Amino acid sequence: MTINKEDYSLGDWVNISKLPGYAQITRLEKYEVWTDRLNELSYNDIEPILLTEEILERNGFYKCQEGESMWILDGHGTILLNLDGHFWVSFTSMSMSIIYVHELQHLLRRLGIREFKVEDDETD
Repeated sequence: MTINKEDYSLGDWVNISKLPGYAQITRLEKYEVWTDRLNELSYNDIEPILLTEEILERNGFYKCQEGESMWILDGHGTILLNLDGHFWVSFTSMSMSIIYVHELQHLLRRLGIREFKVEDDETD
């Protein structure tokens, strides 16, 4: 999976192809990426993380009702719909697909939410 380097921001969570687990981007250069786990990586060495229901739960989202496809983040008016494995966020006149963790991170930053977890605290 190739993502444009312009799609990433500082603090984004990514997979590193050379290591198991996740890493957080700490520095972005024209041809290289630094993370909290490895430095001087090529953009080809990092991959986006697919957004899952488990990651949503770790970040304060909850299902409206069991078995429903609607996820809510209290206090921010953020609603995500899970349709065929893709999450959709809807605002008054705009909707967009969110497939990857970094895409949700960008949306949450616009809402003033900076903290984001991809793993349980016990495995950090």
